[in-house]
Amino acid sequence: MSTKLKVMLAAFVAVFLCVLGIGLGYWFSRPSNELAHIPETAAPAQTLPGGSILLERLASDPTAKSAMPVPKGAVVERVAKIHIQPKSTSVDPEVDCLPVDLEFNLLRLEDGTKRLQLGGHNGEGISGYDLPVDTPTLTKKHWAAGLSYNPSDDTAGLWVDRDVWQGRVRLGAEVNQTRQTDGDTGVEVRLKLGVPF
Repeated sequence: MSTKLKVMLAAFVAVFLCVLGIGLGYWFSRPSNELAHIPETAAPAQTLPGGSILLERLASDPTAKSAMPVPKGAVVERVAKIHIQPKSTSVDPEVDCLPVDLEFNLLRLEDGTKRLQLGGHNGEGISGYDLPVDTPTLTKKHWAAGLSYNPSDDTAGLWVDRDVWQGRVRLGAEVNQTRQTDGDTGVEVRLKLGVPF
């Protein structure tokens, strides 16, 4: 095999490995379906069995502002305005209660947690609770893999790393080409142990 053909074959293999590495890196780093952004479009209000209502959903508007002041560092994720007509009391069923307007904000705080904020235009919030039911968890990536290249002696290698013990320790292995003094190439294997930071 001629030297020119060997160089072309080596260049093709290097390009192929680079494209494969980029493709695998993209595949493993893309967000999972649960955490991917799902666009929310407008939806009409719906009355459910039992009398509860799914509120009308307006189209997403990143410029929308809350009518209430929010805590410093908090990000408003959703704003809800609710108009409620209380039922007459059993003490005096002839007395009509006035409608109550409420506003809720879903806030993302600086520490990443979420809170509900309540306000009223014609009343005062007395108490309530905010109960997280479904809290998504971020899945930390534990694996890494890639290519290495030494331009001084034109050798290449592959490596793979894994974080273990809750991400406190990183283990790895790499396989590299080596250039011998006579110009031939060999292979070396290295095991790695480290601390991610």
